[in-house]
Amino acid sequence: MTKKFTLISMRFLSVLFLLFTLLDIFILFHFENGNKFYITLPLSIISLVIIYGIWRLKRWTLFLYLLTCLSFQVYNVIIHSWKPTLLILPIIYISIISINYKNLN
Repeated sequence: MTKKFTLISMRFLSVLFLLFTLLDIFILFHFENGNKFYITLPLSIISLVIIYGIWRLKRWTLFLYLLTCLSFQVYNVIIHSWKPTLLILPIIYISIISINYKNLN
């Protein structure tokens, strides 16, 4: 992949990730259960850090995203709310970042 393709695809990915993060933050205000707040707020903060890393084309973003996804999946298994559809977006994000990995800083 070329640097230009990497730049365009990663910027598109960061904008898409930002939209989902903003949606999570807005949904956060509608929860009355304290458990959701303590999970969604750190995930939103980590998501903002990941967006910064994707926008700046940093390699550590892939590892931070993998760690975040793994912990989120484990949390969902523990609370018995895991579904296979929870893997769709992480697989897309991880594959896009992995394809462009050699062009990241």
